[in-house]
Amino acid sequence: MQTTITGTARVCFITQDNKSSAYKYLNYALSVGEVEEEAYYFLGKAYHLTFQFNKAIANYSKYQQRAGDRVIRRLKVDRQIEVCVNAKSLFQLFQIW
Repeated sequence: MQTTITGTARVCFITQDNKSSAYKYLNYALSVGEVEEEAYYFLGKAYHLTFQFNKAIANYSKYQQRAGDRVIRRLKVDRQIEVCVNAKSLFQLFQIW
């Protein structure tokens, strides 16, 4: 049985003020069984938006491994990973100051 996370729920998780709810629900969905590949993308996005770049990159990468090329291009997953890598570098630079 595949667990489905509807488009509306995914957007609500990411756009709400309390991103920890997004982690909770998306991690739960991923732990109970098969889910749509996009759950990894949106979990990555939730981590990305809260500056947890390593976890974001890990989930974006899982999504890349599972999704088709057309979908990856549509969601610009490579660009999301690149943004996280650049942000990590900037955060490290500012920690030096």
